[in-house]
Amino acid sequence: MLFKGYLHCLSFSENEQGNEPPRAVRNEGRRMSIEEKASGVQDDIESKFRNIGKGRYGRVLRMAHRPAWNEYKRIVMITGIGILILGAVGFGIMWLMNYLPGQF
Repeated sequence: MLFKGYLHCLSFSENEQGNEPPRAVRNEGRRMSIEEKASGVQDDIESKFRNIGKGRYGRVLRMAHRPAWNEYKRIVMITGIGILILGAVGFGIMWLMNYLPGQF
């Protein structure tokens, strides 16, 4: 019984047919083997991922591309500069807190 409730919690959203519970929970009248339960859960998960490119983020996924080498170098350089700036600010704050404790 606990396992059936847990499987029902695993569903990400309601099925496309309406308020139908996941396939692994539908056959409540008879005992299901572990293979049938696993197959039902796998089918439910696969149906969710089959529609991943058609939802809200489908356009973003279709527009995504691998960056060119120059673009990648620029991104790495800007990110590195940002990390260095944040590290310098953190070091400055730490230095001030260590050497000027009476001021804070």
